[in-house]
Amino acid sequence: MYFLREALRNFGRHRRTNFVAVSVTAIGMLLVSGVALGYVNFRNFTAYWGSSVQVVLYLREDVSPERLEGLQQAVAQAPETASLEFTSKDQALQQFKVRLGEGAHILQGLQTNPLPASLTIKVHDGFRRPELLRQMAERYRLLPEVEEIDYGERWVERFHLVLWGLELGLVGVGTVIGAAVLFIIATTVRLALYARSEEIEIMRLVGATTWFIKVPFLLEGMLQGLLGASLAVGVLYGLFSLLLSWAAPRAVLFIDLSFFQFLPPVATAGIILGGALLGACGSIFSLRQTVA
Repeated sequence: MYFLREALRNFGRHRRTNFVAVSVTAIGMLLVSGVALGYVNFRNFTAYWGSSVQVVLYLREDVSPERLEGLQQAVAQAPETASLEFTSKDQALQQFKVRLGEGAHILQGLQTNPLPASLTIKVHDGFRRPELLRQMAERYRLLPEVEEIDYGERWVERFHLVLWGLELGLVGVGTVIGAAVLFIIATTVRLALYARSEEIEIMRLVGATTWFIKVPFLLEGMLQGLLGASLAVGVLYGLFSLLLSWAAPRAVLFIDLSFFQFLPPVATAGIILGGALLGACGSIFSLRQTVA
């Protein structure tokens, strides 16, 4: 209890210095939180988009009903198959006419139906990675009943590439900002140590141990990091809510905003505790150099 009381007293005594430290820490953690928020919502979007990932097997003209039934059973039992839908040649032509709308009259002169029958596979979550989809496509391409396969290969690979880039960017930004926060808090604690050098020397003369002197400064650094990270999360939540309120009436016809969400509780707690940990590390770094 003494150590916490001392830390709070030191924090109030050096209000200006601590205000600067908390403000700069908040700015840094706001950047990290913003990148994390973007990453979380991009993952939500890719999860929604991934739920519609389908592999379409276009069938050859000469597939007999018996072979088609056997193929359907084999594909339906495959581990990557969440659901399977068969589309006949006639159904494919009717769907194509619906998509053309008023332009469907251009098909009136067709003597035969050029569209193939197909099997549409909706893929399980665990099999939506580009390499697994590619392996699945190559396996089905070897079947004699299959003429062609389509699963949007380029789009799948691009989405996963962007996701990987965001993950790498989050780590990079977090590392840079974390180092900056460490330096700021370490500098703040060092200034407080210099301002109280005479008091520290008196404490040593009366027999105070090194850790008895260090702990209040360690708690002060943790408090700086904790307040800065909490302020960053609060500001980010306010900005996020304002942005959604502004975008809701404008985006209703273009995108479903229900996919966008704030940082989950685990991530929010991680950022706040991470700020406190950075504060503690900054204090330890400064104390090792100034208080032996």
